[in-house]
Amino acid sequence: MNIFIIISLAVIVYWAIAIYRQPSRWVYFLQYAPIFLFLRYMRMQDMTEALWSYAFSFAGFCAIGAILISMHKRITMDRLFLGVNFFLILGACGFLFNLQPLLEWYGDTTGGPFFTCIFTVGLLTTLFTKSGFIGAKRMSRDAIRYGSFLLLAATIIALIWSVKADDQGILWATVMPFIILRIVQEQIVKHIA
Repeated sequence: MNIFIIISLAVIVYWAIAIYRQPSRWVYFLQYAPIFLFLRYMRMQDMTEALWSYAFSFAGFCAIGAILISMHKRITMDRLFLGVNFFLILGACGFLFNLQPLLEWYGDTTGGPFFTCIFTVGLLTTLFTKSGFIGAKRMSRDAIRYGSFLLLAATIIALIWSVKADDQGILWATVMPFIILRIVQEQIVKHIA
């Protein structure tokens, strides 16, 4: 059985259980849907040029919807997944408006644009929001800023790792650094709180 199908089913079961236990938090779980739908769409089809366009367009519009619903409901989105959604929106814009430099950048490296979008969101949220890149609300401003800068440093390391490991495939160039970055984010929030 394909490992991606197993992971997809595990994610669906996790979402179902989480929404069943906390039905009021369905909007919070909505922020993860665009990347899941993007990956699911990619696996259901053959990898063609047109597929990339459809997948990015579909996921980009889903990401815009998830962001708008979260803003309307006043939900603080997970900053890493906000960066992932920004990556999908930027990719959708590249395909919809035929922005060749952007599409070439997306095509040249596996994780470079992915982690650059996360870094951009991290930098903007660190500098211009109260909850910072770590997305914390109930901490002192200094603790939030310190944790946000630590997470920015970890994002830069993930970006460098991703670019260096680009020839190793998507697992080592994007998935593993993102999982490690997610763990680092949780540890920073846990230890600073």
